[in-house]
Amino acid sequence: MNQATLSDVLAPDLNSIPAVYYRDGQQLLPGDAVLCEAGTLPAQITSVSWGEQASARVMLDAGPAGQHQLNQQQLAELVVVERESRDYLQACIEYLQQQVTQENHPAACLGLGNLYANGQGLTQDVQQALALWQQAVSANFPPALYQIGTLYQSGHIVGQNLPLAVEFFQRAMQFGHKKAATQLAQFYFFGMGVMQDYVQASTLYRQAAQQGEVDAQYSLAVMLEEGRGIPSDTQEAMHWYHQAAAQGLAVAQYRLGWCYSQGLHVPQDYVQAVHWYQAAAANNFPTAICNLADKYEFGLGVERDYVKARELYLKAAQMGVVVAMFSLAQLYQKGHDLAPDLAQAKHWYQLAAQHGMQEAEQALAAL
Repeated sequence: MNQATLSDVLAPDLNSIPAVYYRDGQQLLPGDAVLCEAGTLPAQITSVSWGEQASARVMLDAGPAGQHQLNQQQLAELVVVERESRDYLQACIEYLQQQVTQENHPAACLGLGNLYANGQGLTQDVQQALALWQQAVSANFPPALYQIGTLYQSGHIVGQNLPLAVEFFQRAMQFGHKKAATQLAQFYFFGMGVMQDYVQASTLYRQAAQQGEVDAQYSLAVMLEEGRGIPSDTQEAMHWYHQAAAQGLAVAQYRLGWCYSQGLHVPQDYVQAVHWYQAAAANNFPTAICNLADKYEFGLGVERDYVKARELYLKAAQMGVVVAMFSLAQLYQKGHDLAPDLAQAKHWYQLAAQHGMQEAEQALAAL
């Protein structure tokens, strides 16, 4: 077994080496058993490939947590447990148990506790999970403090206690957990466990946004755009929308597409609108798919393409977007570059009407 310690993980220098390496200089390969999320989540590497500018694309399978692509920060925190493992979960469990027994390592306590709590590879034992989590909390391990905060917030396992959730998020933030500030900001924004305070919420969102937290960047942008408890600043709002969109947050990409399409806070630019709608559509954001279809239908920022428009309207309609149902029905009725299909038009008008759209009811009556 080829192991690295949880406390001594080498961050890969992706700009200077021709492959993704871990501590002993061997390549990171499909089949390797690893621990991700700061050494707490068992997973197995499924693929390693390279993109533009020597950027690594590392995909892994974390079982119940599903498929993940690692970003550079996650690569830096990766712990490789065993090469080409036949049973990655068992290999990771043995490694975590060893780290708990020999070093009482807080990351291993948190990770092993999670496995006991979920009954993943081990017999479910909530009391054992709580005991392990307490060890990690006693060491002020930020991910453990944050996780216990989320448990008190949701009421899962420990029972809901919002003031205690606030306390644990505050401790996690004190010890450097980036997401904790975002969670605290939400508590102040909605007045959960604390008095509602938009100013404090914006301060915490800004702190987290400046550290690269994508949800905080978007939430701060919304507060700045709406002037919610703080002076409105649409220029800064657009800055944070761009920051969040660049990190792949679909709702921020959609918002930018809308702003550029409507000329809201920025000069109207259909090419930019299409760009951001395409980005959000690639992330399966339903309304962005519908709005992108509109741009193809009317040739705004992109060459008119009725076939592409119909394809996108259909996808959005199947995802429940009522406007897409209506627009799809219109395309089927009019035909344009394709033969009209009144049966399909009637079908989608009916669905839109069932969702309360009066225009669809009127179109049905006139069909």
